[in-house]
Amino acid sequence: MRNHPSLSEETVLKKADRMFKGLQILSLTQGFSEARLHQEWRDNDWRELVIEDFHFAFEVVDNVNGERIVVVRDAIHSLLYH
Repeated sequence: MRNHPSLSEETVLKKADRMFKGLQILSLTQGFSEARLHQEWRDNDWRELVIEDFHFAFEVVDNVNGERIVVVRDAIHSLLYH
């Protein structure tokens, strides 16, 4: 918020809420694109999803009970993504 004084706490919270709702769709879907540019993400074969100018690296794995879950491995803002 120091970098963007026009963002109120309410605006940031709404943005975060939209991001988390977007991430929830991962538990229901498959087939998101492979990471394109970030080398660590590519090396780990993680998938990528962009929500609210943030790139999320994730993978779908089986937990100890055999349930498919989404594990978010990393996140980075579009301005820093390379």
